[in-house]
Formats: sequence, structure tokens, C-alpha cells
Amino acid sequence: DDFVAVSCKHVKPFDCTSKQTDRHEIVYRRASEERSRGVFAEPMLVLDLDKMPLAKLWQSARVLAVTVIFLLNFLLPVFEAERSMDGQDKDWESSGLIAAAANIDTGPPHRLPPKVKIFYNLFTARAEDEESVQKIVVEQFAHIDPELHDAKHVSTLSIGHRLPALPPGAVIEHHFETGGEERTLRKLWEYCKANPHSDTKVVYLHSKGSYHPTPQNAKLREFLTRGALSTECAHLPNSCNVCSSRMSPLPHPHTPGNMWLARCSYISKVFDPMSLSEGKLPDHMREENHCKGSGRYLMEHWVHSHPSVRPCD
Repeated sequence: DDFVAVSCKHVKPFDCTSKQTDRHEIVYRRASEERSRGVFAEPMLVLDLDKMPLAKLWQSARVLAVTVIFLLNFLLPVFEAERSMDGQDKDWESSGLIAAAANIDTGPPHRLPPKVKIFYNLFTARAEDEESVQKIVVEQFAHIDPELHDAKHVSTLSIGHRLPALPPGAVIEHHFETGGEERTLRKLWEYCKANPHSDTKVVYLHSKGSYHPTPQNAKLREFLTRGALSTECAHLPNSCNVCSSRMSPLPHPHTPGNMWLARCSYISKVFDPMSLSEGKLPDHMREENHCKGSGRYLMEHWVHSHPSVRPCD
């Protein structure tokens, strides 16, 4: 009455070839003896409950209790969240639960993902370049998808000569006589700092080829614009936080041509793109080094400069 017999063929974790285990005794009986008693005909696993140390029983009970407490602490908040969202659409990805499991960038939960915000850096060197630059702008804006992007308000910073007309949706928020990409990138960065959500996305475009109108630049501009405004980038997987037509890790991490889409939860971690011109970065960052992405290469390297970058193309 003090023993519990279990057939070894039904208890695979135990070693039925040894005489002794940590907590159990293995007892061998001849098949003929078992048949005569009408019990089992194979080796038996016998648990002597009286011989099991009390300390080990207590330890097992403690482990079970800790496990139950952990599960309750983890599951109860989830059930509470489900009840609070009863009757509403549950956007699990934007709530951060799936994002946390996938180890991606997360910001405060954002119930309904906004449309992708576009920031456009427009450069026109001279008045005589108006016609050619306007064609570039129209060409690029033709790839904007109103279903994916905020086509009614494309945040545009104009540098150099100011164009008299732009396509619908282009809003010139600032005009500067001189400057570079860092001005528009700062506007994008400020927007993401104010909206650091993983499902808030931004696109950076610029009028590549407006200063050097070559066939090569025209092809590259088309390639980069299509990628940054693509459906694939707008729906980039959770494992990515920057998307472009092509990303290169050499000679420094960058997107050749510098047009891309990114999550604001990532952009909000990157340094202020105006830091170099405002003297807030070390002097060695001013030195032109294509292997380190410094100097004139810094703005192309900027979006890939944070250690948490996870690019896809």
C-alpha cells in the first residue's frame, strides 16, 4: 500500500536500466513472477513516497507556487486589457504586445496608425532651373499613394531659388537662401520626437539631380523614390525600422542617394541632424571620412547612425 507502480514503457523520462534514481527506486521483477501476480510483465518504476526527502517535496511545492504567481501576474493584466477594449477593434501590433515579443522598437501605443508623413528637401540653384526642377518634383510626387501617405500635406523645405508653383499637397513650410539636407532632416526629427511611436512612419525625399541633372542621377532618383514610397516600405516588417530601395553597410552604413522610410520610434533616438553645423558634435565629425560616415557623408549616414538600426531594402 506504500508503493505506486508505473510501467516503464509509459514513463520515458526515467532510467529503467539503473538500480537507483534521484527520487525513485527501480525494482526489477521477473516476468514470470509478475504474470503469476497478474500485475506487469516488464520492468517497473516504483515510487517509495515514504523515502522521498521532505525537503525535496517542499522545494517542489515552492517551485510550483512561484510558477503560479508568475503566471497570474503576467496573465491578469492582459485579461484586464482585453476587457477594457471590449467592443473596439483590437490593434495588437500597435498596442506594443506583438512588438515586445518580436523585440522591435516600441513607443507609446498608437491605436490607429497615421498615414506616412513625407518630408521633402527641395533645392533649386537658379531661376533658369525652374522648369527642370518642377518636372523632377512632379515626377516624384506621382509616386505618392493617398491610401498610404499623407498626400494633402507634404512638408517641404525650399532652398535656393523659390519655385513659383508646386504640385497639390506640397506645402513649403520654410524657405532658405542657403542650406543643406540637415534642415529638412531636423524637421523630420522634430516630428518624430513629438510622435515617438513605432507605427508612426516618415519618408525623406529630396530633389536629387536638380543641381547635377545627369541621366545617371535621373535613374537613381527614380529608383530611390519608388522604394521609399513603396507599399513594401509602408508595410515594413516588425523586424525593420528603416526601409529603402537599397542599404549598404560599406564603406559606412548608409542608403546610397539618401531617400528612405523610417519608424519614428527609431528616429527619435538619433542625434539632432543640425548638431554638426551648430557645433554640438566633436570636431573629428567635421573631417571627411567615407569609412566613418563623417564630414559631407554624415547626412547620408545619419539615418543608420544609431546602434539600434535594423534596415531592410
